[in-house]
Amino acid sequence: MVMPYIPIYGKEIGMSVALAGILVFVFYGMDTLARIPIGSLSGLIGYHRVVLGGGISLFLASILYNISDPYPKLLFIAQLFFGVGFSMTWVTIPSYITLKKQSLAIYSFFVGVGWFIGPPLGGYIKDSVGMGELFVAFFIHSIILIFISIAFYYVHRSDFDYGKKINKLGTEVVNSYVEGVKIALKGGRVVIAFAVSFIMFMAFSMAYSLVPLYFEAVGLISFQIGILQSFRQGSSTLVRLGLKKILKIADDVTILTVGMFGTGISIILISMIESTIWLAVFSVMWGLSAGMYFPIVIDLIAKGTNEKERGIALGVRGTVGTFGSAVGVLLFSSLADTFSVHFSLSIVGTFVFGFGLFLWLIWNYVMKKGEK
Repeated sequence: MVMPYIPIYGKEIGMSVALAGILVFVFYGMDTLARIPIGSLSGLIGYHRVVLGGGISLFLASILYNISDPYPKLLFIAQLFFGVGFSMTWVTIPSYITLKKQSLAIYSFFVGVGWFIGPPLGGYIKDSVGMGELFVAFFIHSIILIFISIAFYYVHRSDFDYGKKINKLGTEVVNSYVEGVKIALKGGRVVIAFAVSFIMFMAFSMAYSLVPLYFEAVGLISFQIGILQSFRQGSSTLVRLGLKKILKIADDVTILTVGMFGTGISIILISMIESTIWLAVFSVMWGLSAGMYFPIVIDLIAKGTNEKERGIALGVRGTVGTFGSAVGVLLFSSLADTFSVHFSLSIVGTFVFGFGLFLWLIWNYVMKKGEK
């Protein structure tokens, strides 16, 4: 609801593109730092406590957004809490659902619905009554979330020794990073999964940083920006339904590279045009191309690790991917500030396409032969 409009709001209150990029970077940077520790924390103190912590973090973020008008620097602190809260819930809830042997498909469906509805709704509120009122809507949303978090906490509450658990946390986190490095050093499919996650998350972060700024520059209102975000997200979700049929055409890594080609070309084309219709077409193309990435990468990790390594490898994938988002926002926002948003987006698209080509060559002429 809020994310696509943060960089636009930053520009509206006088920030440069680079500074607006740093504002977005704070979110992704905190998300990156929190991923692996939160995974370990869930196992030590319980999912219910981490989910409650996430709800509180999002609630604090919403308060800071709402009081930031006279104090714009509070936006950076709000983004910090937003990143922590997002990471706490995004990492913990799917893990909990898996632990309880419940349907991740149902969870993913509702998450997809949220991503589909949120941007247009946020854009409509911003266009109709302003960014301040959008922050109020986010505050109301956070109150609902914190009530749900509290209910979840009380259903699963239990007593435990905080001292012993927290002391053990440091060791668990360090071990997670060490094991992650060991898994990466094995090479093969897991390294491909990590590298592709870094690049695709970098591209994904553009959708919530430079792309909204570009859309606004070519004359789109916030509601239209939200609709295009929904087109991209909706098509990304839709393509996953037919992924099994797609994988019968070619192997998983080849499909990944095709997805990267499509993502890169889509971003390049978006940076070159101003027609709303064609922006919608290429947003859908972006979603269809990028949508194949997530389930294939998860499958690559499953194939390249044993059961003991898998959880750590998935955590590292998330951390590496979110780090790609943080680096991408910081680097390409600075580039956009020096040259232009259009130029920076075209470089992002070229980079994603070029990496896809590099991966295709390495896979077909080096790694694939080694597997035979």
